[in-house]
Amino acid sequence: MVDLGVEAPSSLNVTEMTDWLDTVAAKLAAAVSDVMGDMVNEAFNAAAASPVATAASVSAVSSSWSTYVTSNLAPTLAVLFSQAGQIGFGRIDTPLVDVWGIELGRLGLVHADQRAVLLNRIGRDMSALVRAQTAGYGSLDLGVEVPGGAVEAIHRFARTRGESVGWMEAYTAGSRGVITGQRVMGPAGAVEKEWIAVMDSRTRPTHSMADSQTVLIGEQFQVGVSMMDGPHDPSAPSNEVMGCRCQLRYLYPGDRRRDGTTVARPTHHDV
Repeated sequence: MVDLGVEAPSSLNVTEMTDWLDTVAAKLAAAVSDVMGDMVNEAFNAAAASPVATAASVSAVSSSWSTYVTSNLAPTLAVLFSQAGQIGFGRIDTPLVDVWGIELGRLGLVHADQRAVLLNRIGRDMSALVRAQTAGYGSLDLGVEVPGGAVEAIHRFARTRGESVGWMEAYTAGSRGVITGQRVMGPAGAVEKEWIAVMDSRTRPTHSMADSQTVLIGEQFQVGVSMMDGPHDPSAPSNEVMGCRCQLRYLYPGDRRRDGTTVARPTHHDV
């Protein structure tokens, strides 16, 4: 697994959660960026050494990435998902915490498996990109010699792509883990959730408009033309999740909403 080495906050305070996820995402982004850059470099080096090695080295990008996803990245996401979900357990002292933790761990593995399917496509895409770069160079007697500028460009692209993947997956695992943890808690979990946007020049208009929108824990937010369970909802279009820095504020019976009203205890828990 990837060693993130960051202690989770003790509460679901929005500021603390944002700081924690930013730190975790930065560490995971750096790790994935290094791995993807190294894989591409190794493929080009092998291709330059021998024409026989070219096809194998290009294919190795996809297979090496798949191995990394299975043995390192996916397990890291499962742990992060579970770790994030358990933050909300600290609100209540109950023996059910152990039961909730087991169920959350199971759901973390499901999340990681689902993300791994999508992540493996990235390896295949990167392999195809390297194949396209090597196709026009070399001969039967010599290795594939790709101009240095092209190698540098593809290496830079691979690292940038890896950084984006790491950041996105960290935020997705963290965000989805927290809301899943609240649902695992059942009646002891949050009753409502409020969309909290980072209000600055980088924030997309649809997320600025969603700011302060409050719905029941099992309902969806209206974000532009999309209905979303929360930030980084995997079912949402990419233009609503890529680079998103939004968070959710979880509201429990007795909490005050932004409009000054008080959250009531429901007669049934909407999950």
